[in-house]
Amino acid sequence: MRSQKLRSITSRVARYRRGALDLAVIVHVGLWFAGLGTNFGMVVPASASASSELISLENIPARVREANPQLAAARLRIEEARELARHAGLRPNPRLELDLQSNDSEFNEGATTFGFTQSFPITSRLRLEREITGLDVDKAEAEIAEAERLLVAEARTALVDLLAFRQQAELRTQQAEVSSQLADFVADAAQRGEISSLDAGQARLEAARLSNEVGQLHASEVAASGRLKPLLGLGPFEDLNALGALPVPEIPEKEEMEVNARPELVLARLEAESAELDIELERAERLADLEAGFRFGFSRDEDVPEGLSTELNLGVHLSLPIPLWNSHAGGVEAATARAARKQKEIDAVRLRTQH
Repeated sequence: MRSQKLRSITSRVARYRRGALDLAVIVHVGLWFAGLGTNFGMVVPASASASSELISLENIPARVREANPQLAAARLRIEEARELARHAGLRPNPRLELDLQSNDSEFNEGATTFGFTQSFPITSRLRLEREITGLDVDKAEAEIAEAERLLVAEARTALVDLLAFRQQAELRTQQAEVSSQLADFVADAAQRGEISSLDAGQARLEAARLSNEVGQLHASEVAASGRLKPLLGLGPFEDLNALGALPVPEIPEKEEMEVNARPELVLARLEAESAELDIELERAERLADLEAGFRFGFSRDEDVPEGLSTELNLGVHLSLPIPLWNSHAGGVEAATARAARKQKEIDAVRLRTQH
């Protein structure tokens, strides 16, 4: 009778240990997929607020996009880029000039001149500025998409951690109960001299170890909840009750990963395209803008014996800086090196996203 009971308890302990090993394997693989942002289809009921909204791997991207404060602040960069693009590539404002001169204290003799000057670019600088700032908008959108992907992956990882630690704690609790029963049985058998007292001590030590692990797993669960709450826009005192079970992970097919559509790779391509335009802009800035204008004025002079006479003046002027000492070659070389670096970064990002 005692031997059958001992075999039964021993079998239950072995079964729970195998269950702990299987759960650990699922947790490690599940965390790997959560880092990739893969959707497993796990439904985790949670009380994220007073409305008891359900939080799962399916709706966690929408929750991050809606409630994450870091992402909300980052979206304002798109508006900044759009406003800069709207005002880029405009002609410089003209200048209005006024010149007053007097030859005596009574202002009987003197001259008054009005001038109007406008700068005109003789290169494609304004067009290039508009194209570059337009790419800045696309880069800002790609940066937000990449930040969103990383935040979603981080939230999924925290959710998998929380659920895994909770399930492990439940399993360790069951193991501790079985180990406690086994320790009591072994202690009774040792008192009767049927087995060694060392076995009884080993059984009690195993039961204590499992009970200690339960507390550690609960602490890890609280830490995972603390990582997840800010990502979902929850305060430290709001409840997050995640329920459910970890699904069996599946390796996605290669064609389903859509590596070329990853925001970080799109951003790298936009950076390279913008760097190529920077080279053209640096070359265009070798020649400064042409300044053209006209002047209109009148002057009064006193001639003897004719007296005061008034003369009208009208003139046109042109101004064009000559790139004699500074040909802007350093800026062109720096932009060329930057463009080459951006091309290498595309290869690096593509290789990283394929793993």
